[in-house]
Amino acid sequence: MSIGEDRMDERPVSGLLTDLVSQITALFRTEINLLKAEMRDNVRSFSGALVSIAIGAALLIAAVIVLVQAVVAALVDMGLSVWLASLIVGAVLGIVGAIMIKSGTGKMKPSELAPDRTARQMEKDVALMKETSR
Repeated sequence: MSIGEDRMDERPVSGLLTDLVSQITALFRTEINLLKAEMRDNVRSFSGALVSIAIGAALLIAAVIVLVQAVVAALVDMGLSVWLASLIVGAVLGIVGAIMIKSGTGKMKPSELAPDRTARQMEKDVALMKETSR
């Protein structure tokens, strides 16, 4: 045994428990800091995605308006009345728009914001504490 090991054996149980509590407290503080950092990263990523979606949607709206006018004009040139051509084009665009919105909202799940890495690390820490306390 080394001198350091002799000292560890001579320490009272209360001192060892105090050290254990101190180390567990430090571990959980570190885990909470990791959780905060991960949540900030997830929210930042989510916010960036929302901005991208908003800009893309605005550009698509402008493009759709121009294309809708062209399609309605083409249908009118083919002999349909303006109201019927507008109704057909509006219905098709409404269906496509609904499908796109459903697809986009399906990808924006709350579970994407969950701090998965921190949860896994905390599970490992708890398992390690259980293992070492035996």
